[in-house]
Amino acid sequence: MSVNKKKSPPSAANNITDTVILSNVRKNMNNAVVNIRSDIIDAHAYFLTKLKMPGTWWNAKQRIVIAQAARNAESCEFCSKRATALSIHSVTGSHLGIEQAQEVNLHPVILDLVHRIIRDVGRITQTDIDKVEQAGLDIGHFVEAFGIAVCIKSMDTANRGFGIPKHSLDIEPEDGKPTKLVPVDVTLSEAFVPMINKDQPASPNDDLWDAQPGNVSRALSYVPEMLRESRILTAAHFIPLKSLMNFKEGRTLTRVQLEYVAARVGILNECFYCTNAHTMLLKLSAQATSLGNVNITSLKSGVEAQDSKVPAGAELLAYTDALKGKDDEALKFARRELIDAVGPEGFVDATGTIANFEQLNRTADASGVPADAKMVTMMEPYWDEMAISDFIGADRVKRLSGFKKFIPVTIRRFIVDSLISLIGKKQRT
Repeated sequence: MSVNKKKSPPSAANNITDTVILSNVRKNMNNAVVNIRSDIIDAHAYFLTKLKMPGTWWNAKQRIVIAQAARNAESCEFCSKRATALSIHSVTGSHLGIEQAQEVNLHPVILDLVHRIIRDVGRITQTDIDKVEQAGLDIGHFVEAFGIAVCIKSMDTANRGFGIPKHSLDIEPEDGKPTKLVPVDVTLSEAFVPMINKDQPASPNDDLWDAQPGNVSRALSYVPEMLRESRILTAAHFIPLKSLMNFKEGRTLTRVQLEYVAARVGILNECFYCTNAHTMLLKLSAQATSLGNVNITSLKSGVEAQDSKVPAGAELLAYTDALKGKDDEALKFARRELIDAVGPEGFVDATGTIANFEQLNRTADASGVPADAKMVTMMEPYWDEMAISDFIGADRVKRLSGFKKFIPVTIRRFIVDSLISLIGKKQRT
């Protein structure tokens, strides 16, 4: 009798990476302010190797131009004008890099959405995504393009934190056509984009997950290969998906410290999905490691509370804010302070976490995935304290109804904290 064995999750170490790209990434990383973990180097090199190959919906030249478009968005004057306008449609102009896009037949709708994902993702709506198919493209064209964009944003953020230039996109595209493969078991009604449903996917995509994943983990699943590429970056920058519900598992930084940074990035990006989820994971990890209740008010203010209990919390918050900001001198100062507080390895962990959530915040908001129901129920009593009810995606969650909404918030918090304490105690033992 034959037995079907689920394939292992993707790993940069298990795949062939272009040796020239790997050498160039290593040379760049060797100039970082501290030594960089090999798994981060491998993940960056692997992503750039995949970038120069034909994808599922775009050829290699187009994929490289999409990556460059994500970078161009950072200094695009048209994007800057739109970002400050009450309505983006009141501003006329063209995006930086439009000529490159035209040369490879990258549709203007995709170029516009890539720029908006980087600069103004909060105002992307279902109507905007519907324009992709109205333009005669498959929704897969958008999913693959936004996957490339958020991954480039993640790597560029990491490199800035490490004090090195962005990796070169001067890479030779390979010949070949997109596969245009569409997965089975796709659901259409949960988000702005189609996704594989929560059950374990059918072969050949049964490596993607084996337990019901969070919605953001499915956001790119309409293009499974793009999801694999993004997950390799997440595993190196943050932690592997399989470790997410082990609340004690961290790196040199503890899981509490990692989640503290993750939640702060979510707040700075006003991402409801990730702020809600990772504040809960922060509370769970604190209980699982016997730290107890953490003061989450620091996450909103950015100022470390005396009773927050998070080791090096002040330095982690300051560095997160500096790396998210534009002041290079402030970043240098915050970097030195954090290295002194947590050491070089801890600094790398913090930088990777910030980079990862620059990726995942945009993934959640560009795809329109709703916050996971269980995490919504757990964290709802804290929304007002954290002032996240108006964040991007908050309108996509179901509010309390019936008798529950009449239970005082203090009682609901007590119930939630008691449950979190029980879950944490179970993992401690």
